Amino acid sequence: MGGTQKIKPISMRYTTLGRTGLQPSIMGLGASTKFGSLTGEDLPRAKHLLETALDNGITLIDTAAIYNQSEEILGKLLQNKDRDSYILNSKYLPTDEHQNPVSSEQVRESVECSLRLLKTNHLDVLQIHGVWPKSYRAIVNEHHDILEQLKSEGKFRFLGITETIRFDPFHEMMSMALKDDLFDTAMIAYNLLSPDPENEILPKCQEQNVGVIGMTAVRPTLSGSQLLNALVSKAKAEGRIAQDALPDRAPLDWLLDEGIPNLATAGYNYVLAEPAVKTVLSGTISSSHLIENIQSALAVSLSKEKRLRLQSIFRTPPNYEPWSTYEL
Repeated sequence: MGGTQKIKPISMRYTTLGRTGLQPSIMGLGASTKFGSLTGEDLPRAKHLLETALDNGITLIDTAAIYNQSEEILGKLLQNKDRDSYILNSKYLPTDEHQNPVSSEQVRESVECSLRLLKTNHLDVLQIHGVWPKSYRAIVNEHHDILEQLKSEGKFRFLGITETIRFDPFHEMMSMALKDDLFDTAMIAYNLLSPDPENEILPKCQEQNVGVIGMTAVRPTLSGSQLLNALVSKAKAEGRIAQDALPDRAPLDWLLDEGIPNLATAGYNYVLAEPAVKTVLSGTISSSHLIENIQSALAVSLSKEKRLRLQSIFRTPPNYEPWSTYEL
């Protein structure tokens, strides 16, 4: 592959990740399961993607123990980089297949394995991965002491928690976590089609200075006109959206203008305009797509009037269950 493309003349912006004091870029690289493997064409592609991210000012890299070979690849590719030049977050899986907490020994084993694979002596943020509401209390009770011990040993600097986007549309787990106030960061599923976290969750994060990492800012529905048309049609049929709230075709094209050329740009800007959200993740495996996402994140913000209209349309009405961003 050729050299990495840089964005000009726009420069990356940086923020403060809540009470951690860390200074991440407003877009982070989500090195998820599809980031790559150590065989075939995947490794050169992953290297090009990472170099594109770093060359264009991304400083936050997010991975997890269960993301295929992501940690091992990152360890290989980052070993010659200045460790202070990027923020490295990972996650451990807190439960077994029955949603029962794994043992303290397994937590330690997972964290130490992540450190070995990533070739680092510490994580900037260790996150508890995809916590279900029904498992939250048992996880905290079972893992609190070992997490405190690992932190005291310098294995990680700050503790975070992430939602499960598929099984917690009401954000119940995050509500419980915020009441306990044990976490420095929170990864929250939030986008312009599902703005419900603005009601209570995000204001509480802002109040407690918990650094919010946005996930699912742009889902396939915002990238495909047929999917969006179908979603709006279904919402109208179910009575979730008034018949005259949006046109049947190209229902969100009224968001577009010279500064917002496409719905992906609108999606990233909607999320980043929320004061509690400090950074959003781009989980693409394409370097050119990553460039587009960075440009979207750095574009002008949606107007207040457009945000209010979106909120009035897409906040979950009474007696309806919220959409899961997994399905959007």
